[in-house]
Amino acid sequence: MMEKSKIQRRFTLTIPKSIRKAASLKEGDVVYWSFVNGKIILTKPSFKAFRSRFKVSFKTLSDAEKEILDKAFLEEASRK
Repeated sequence: MMEKSKIQRRFTLTIPKSIRKAASLKEGDVVYWSFVNGKIILTKPSFKAFRSRFKVSFKTLSDAEKEILDKAFLEEASRK
């Protein structure tokens, strides 16, 4: 899906309705911005996105370590 937006005054953007709907975005949601390989990426918070910030393979973590990360994610998500 490709949509077009114009950068407005003070660098604000409007996310097209079709994209907001497909990503289940609503007013007040928190999103993460990143710039990777020449592309701007807008990511909605999720456990997968949260995990991607760490340089570790989650397959190698113990259950206790996974529980700690689950708790940290829930705390971060609740700060919304």
